[in-house]
Amino acid sequence: EAASTLATRAGATDAQVEAQSCFARPLGLLDPDRAIAVLQEAAKASAGLGDPMMHARVNLLASGTRLLYDTWRVEDAQVCHAAHQVLHRASETGTPGYDRIIYAHLQSLRGESTAALEAAEAAEAGIAALTDPTGVIVHLLALSAQILALLQLGRFGQVLRIVRTNEEIAEKNGSD
Repeated sequence: EAASTLATRAGATDAQVEAQSCFARPLGLLDPDRAIAVLQEAAKASAGLGDPMMHARVNLLASGTRLLYDTWRVEDAQVCHAAHQVLHRASETGTPGYDRIIYAHLQSLRGESTAALEAAEAAEAGIAALTDPTGVIVHLLALSAQILALLQLGRFGQVLRIVRTNEEIAEKNGSD
């Protein structure tokens, strides 16, 4: 949040947008309405940067967050899908895991369970290390997307394995 404020004051729009995109990630879990507002502001700011990849990323996050936490709107679904296509064509491996996880949840909600499962598994596999600040959040959201897709596919045994494995890991790490 401080980085976003400083970048805004300095007129460094690219740094502002990047900071807002990062800041919105935990807000999605803590204060979804505020996350939506932050991402909407970032999307508006990113339009003038001349960086279509950054603009697509922010549009995916802004529209995807509105779809997940607010109301399902056809316009947001179209913007999110178009942004995903831009990112996918450019480089699927270059798309950050968090962005792919947001889209995977939306795929599940649209009934695209197999594609959602594949995207969630790919995003989780792409986590470089837990020293990456988004690694933990991507891991948790990837598990959420996997479980949602597996439930829709009727693969309850796999859901149970994921839950039990991660309970064991959490217990071993002394984490709730």
